[in-house]
Amino acid sequence: MKNIGIDIDGVIVDTVEVYLEYIHRVTGQRFKQEEITEYFFEDCLNVSKEQVAKAVKEMFEDDIWDEIPFYEGALEALKKIGKMHNLYIITSRPALAKNTTVAWIKKHKIPSKKTIFTDMDSKLSYIKEHNIKLDFFIEDRLEFALEVSKVGTKVFLMDRPWNRNHKDSNGLIRVKDWAEISEKLFLKP
Repeated sequence: MKNIGIDIDGVIVDTVEVYLEYIHRVTGQRFKQEEITEYFFEDCLNVSKEQVAKAVKEMFEDDIWDEIPFYEGALEALKKIGKMHNLYIITSRPALAKNTTVAWIKKHKIPSKKTIFTDMDSKLSYIKEHNIKLDFFIEDRLEFALEVSKVGTKVFLMDRPWNRNHKDSNGLIRVKDWAEISEKLFLKP
């Protein structure tokens, strides 16, 4: 049995489209996912850090975390992974989203052995703190993926516009979708 860590946003669910809708509400500007070439929107879009913070604040006020759509095949793959391996959800969602996120995991019967909430600076330190030795990790943020891969974990990097422009992705296994992840983890239907 393997230990598999999985991020939520940008991996299991398409949070970016929701963020972009809220940024539109705040700024009046429309952006496409392909325009997000950096992890933080203010680093690549014509928006300020304050506008992004206001959009996120409105997301919390609307409590939309339960409504974010799954990527195709994600939920089915998670359930298969959970039957064959130990599944750990490792997310940097803010503490304000913790209760909603835990309820969402239960609602969708995602077989997570443990759910870990980290900060935006590191995931590895939280993994170590919980004494989890991961065999695989699935992530969309390049910095987190590289950090976890340096301790010998095989990391699947979900191919997203915000992680494509960086050369330093050695050791990561770039994947386009959940069908490819399932294939690489031998979870064929």
